[in-house]
Amino acid sequence: MDNIPKKQLKKYYRDIRRYLLCERTKKRALFHALKNDIEAFLIENPSADMEALYQQFGTAKDVAEAYMEEMPQVNLIRSIKGHKTIHIITTLLIVAILTFTISLIYYVRQHSNDIAEITIEYEE
Repeated sequence: MDNIPKKQLKKYYRDIRRYLLCERTKKRALFHALKNDIEAFLIENPSADMEALYQQFGTAKDVAEAYMEEMPQVNLIRSIKGHKTIHIITTLLIVAILTFTISLIYYVRQHSNDIAEITIEYEE
């Protein structure tokens, strides 16, 4: 287990999570089961390196593809549509915020002269 740097192992786990396209609860359950299997493999094979890990489990993309092949087609389509919807909503929100910000900056610049000309006079 000492042959694999923790940073490299974390990246492997992060990549697996990124490639899995499924519901969060299923992803979490699958990931924890896979992580336990990997840790058991590393305990049984203390001299294992990343190559041995790839030979046993495959790359992160291979692991995700294998899971998606087992996943029913309906669930996979639903998951992909959900991800696509989230991306569309996020993009629209970003565009709306940028539009509002640019409009506000433009309005303030156009009316900055009017604001500068306002004077308050005091009578004594």
